[in-house]
This record gives sequence, structure tokens and C-alpha cells, in this order.
Amino acid sequence: MEDSIDLRPYILALLRYWWAIVAVAVLGAALGIVYYLSRNEYHATAWLAISEPSQSLQFDERIESTDELDLMLEAYPQLAFTDEVLSGMLPAIAERTDGRINDLVTLRTHLYADRGNAPRLLRLTARADDPELAAFIANSWAEQMSEAIDTLYRNPGGQIEFYQAQITDSAAQLQTTEQALVEFQRQNRQGIVKNELDSLSLLQSSYLAERNALQLLQDDVQALREQLLADQVSPLTFADQLTALSLQLQAFGSHNLAVTTADPLQPSQVQPSQAQPFQLQINGPEGNLTTSDRNTQIQLLDSLARTVESRLAATDIELPQLETRLLSFQGEYQALVNEFDRLTRDREVAQETYLTLVRKLDEVRISSGDIGNRVQIVSHALPPALPQRPSWLQLVMWGAFAGALLSSAIIVLIPWRQQQVALSS
Repeated sequence: MEDSIDLRPYILALLRYWWAIVAVAVLGAALGIVYYLSRNEYHATAWLAISEPSQSLQFDERIESTDELDLMLEAYPQLAFTDEVLSGMLPAIAERTDGRINDLVTLRTHLYADRGNAPRLLRLTARADDPELAAFIANSWAEQMSEAIDTLYRNPGGQIEFYQAQITDSAAQLQTTEQALVEFQRQNRQGIVKNELDSLSLLQSSYLAERNALQLLQDDVQALREQLLADQVSPLTFADQLTALSLQLQAFGSHNLAVTTADPLQPSQVQPSQAQPFQLQINGPEGNLTTSDRNTQIQLLDSLARTVESRLAATDIELPQLETRLLSFQGEYQALVNEFDRLTRDREVAQETYLTLVRKLDEVRISSGDIGNRVQIVSHALPPALPQRPSWLQLVMWGAFAGALLSSAIIVLIPWRQQQVALSS
């Protein structure tokens, strides 16, 4: 069988000493009234309003400010208790209180800060035993806090000094790149090398055209020679002589020829030519342009073929040499172009960086001077008419309850103690 607890002795003790419980409860209520009457602490409150910036400037999208006002609002209650803010108001408060509040630790015990129901309101409350002193402390605190927040807005994080230093460095870099470009242009052979390159390109084109012409001429000479060798019976015609003469003129650089006949029985004939540098006049149809002897003409064609072959060999020698010179000039020209482009690019980057920083500095200056950023005191603290006291009814109820509870606990301990003594004996 389990042990049971007998509550009768405790209940009887409480009933026997009920008058003591009531007396102690009355005493607790009286103490609550005494505490209520002894509370002479006055609370004075000043209100600050932090408004949104009236202008949002961004001259250059490549540098974007990351400050967010809503995040800064959460830090303002802690900012209000910093040494820098409180140090500005401490001398005046120490003088006003005759030295009773002369250090930051003591001053902080008289202050309370929090955000109001509105997200951009800051409540600053000062506690003191004098209503005038409480209002003075609260208003001094609000003024110091307003100046501190306004300083953050006008020069957040020292941005003006930062951008000024960056602009100075950027201007020096821009001047360096500009001077480097000037020095390069003083000895830049880009135009000279380009002219040399163009001249060699034209010369190469001429050699290539000449080689093609000589190869065609070589084929024509061989064809005419084979034609003359194939027909050993017929006499050498005037047309064959004219063809041979035309091939000789082509070999020595004359490509325009006009031929007329002075035979009164035949009309004058002119071969098509645009320039017509000179004309050959044949007196009669039996005149000779070269020679009428077939063997002699073949020998002349063989000599012409050797001349063409010699010129082709010379061209084949000149073209590789020209190619080597062209490649050399091309490399030099491209190196000059690359260097010029690099210096120009460096100058453009330095110039763009300088202009971007100048725009950002102007943006920061305009934003920091915007009166819409200022923190305003929307309500100064007035001396409170009554001290800050809790409800007297609650104090009386809590005092009576605490007295009754304490006396009941003491009365219950008496029979419990007697039981313990009896058990031990």
C-alpha cells in the first residue's frame, strides 16, 4: 500500500492563522501603494522621422550604390547609444545636473530608444527625476542623433573623398597613356611601311602579269614555229611575217600595233588598236615586215624563244625575293598597327574610367546635398506633467497576492516541521 499524504494539518494551520495571512496581504498592498507614491521618475520622448531620398540619381549604370535605407533603419536604435552620439550631449547634461550625470555609463541608464509603429519613426526617451531635465536630455539626444544620421547621408562611408582620390589616380593614368601614344606617334613608321608595302604589292602584281604574258607569248612563238616547220613548200606569207613581228613587239613591251598598206589597188587596212603608238606603212603588197626567208624566220623565232625563256627565269628569281620583302613589311606593319591599337585602347579605357568616376562623384555630391535625405525632429519632448508610474490598482493587487502567498507558505511550513521532528524522535 502506498504512503498517503495527510493534508488536514496544513489546512487546519491555514484556517487557524487566517488573520496572519490577511494581515500580510494588507501589508503587501500597503507596500504597493508606498511604491506607487515613491515613483517620481519622469519620462520625456522626442520623435525623429527619416524620409526617403527625394531623388535617385545614377549617371552611370556601371557603378551602382548598394545602400538600402530600410536596412539602415534597423540599426538606428543601436546607433543612438554610440559613444560619438552621446559624447556630443554629455557636457551640457553634466552641467545641467551639476555633475550627477558626468559619464557615458550613467547617461545610458537614463535613455531608451526604439522604433515606433511607423517604420521610419525613431522614438528617443529620457528618464529623470525632474521633468525639465528629462525633456532637456531627450531633446539634446534627438539633435545629436539627427546630426549623426545626416552626416551618414551627406557623406556615406566617405564616398566623396574616395572618388576624389580615385579621380586623381585615374587622371594621372590617362595622362600617362596619352603621353605614351604621343611618343609612339613621333616615331611611328606605319604610313611609311604601308607605302612600301603597297609599292611592293604593285611590283609583285606587275611581275606576275608579266610572267603570265611571257608564258602565253612562249606558247605563241612555239605554235608559230611549228606552223612554219610544217609548211616547207609555200612561200612565207605576209601574215606570217606580221605574226612574227607582233610576237617580237610583245616580247619587248609594245602591245599596240597598227599596220596600213599603201597599195593603191587595196583599201587601207588598220588593225584594231586603242592607243596606236606608231604605224607601219608597207609600200606595195610585196614589202617585207621581217624576212621572206622561212629558215631565217625560224631562226628569228628560236632567238625570240630564248629571250622569252631568259626573261621568265629572271622573273622566277625576282618573285621569291619580292615575297620575302613583302612578308617582312607585312609583319612590321602589323606590329605597328597592334601597338597603335593597344596604346589607343589603353587611352580609351583610361579616359572612360576617368569620365565614369567624375560622373559618379557628381552623383554622390548631388545626392548628399539633397535636403530630402535629412532626418527631421518631428516632435520635441515637453516636460511631462506627471511622473511615469505603473497602475496603482495592479500594484495593490500584486502586493496583496505576494503577501498572502508568502504568509501561507510560512504557515504551511510550521506543521510540516512538526511532523519531521516527530518522525525523527
